[in-house]
Amino acid sequence: MTLAAIRAILRALPHSTWKKTWGEDDVFYVGSKMFAVLDGESAEAVAFKTVGEAFEDLTARDGIIPAPYLDRARWVKVEDLAVLTPAEWRSLLVASHAFVWSKLTKRERSALSTGAPAA
Repeated sequence: MTLAAIRAILRALPHSTWKKTWGEDDVFYVGSKMFAVLDGESAEAVAFKTVGEAFEDLTARDGIIPAPYLDRARWVKVEDLAVLTPAEWRSLLVASHAFVWSKLTKRERSALSTGAPAA
């Protein structure tokens, strides 16, 4: 999977936005919460929120580590993009997005769905 393909998946998710943060990192948000980060320094690393037992399963693989500063929030950093299949990438990124979406306030989800400001 290429970084461009990963970006395309992230951009296609409902209500997904991104901006450059922390220098050159591409940070993807749903509403006000981030759900994925593309490392601008290495240009070949991706971090995202995990759900359930995925954190332990993924960090047991070579090329995937607990994300620095975000590991206690169950984020992983994939340092070798080839360790996940395209289907795994899609599934994990969609799960990250869906989980973060579910943690938004009802007001914020409603505002995003209708296009109104969250107030």
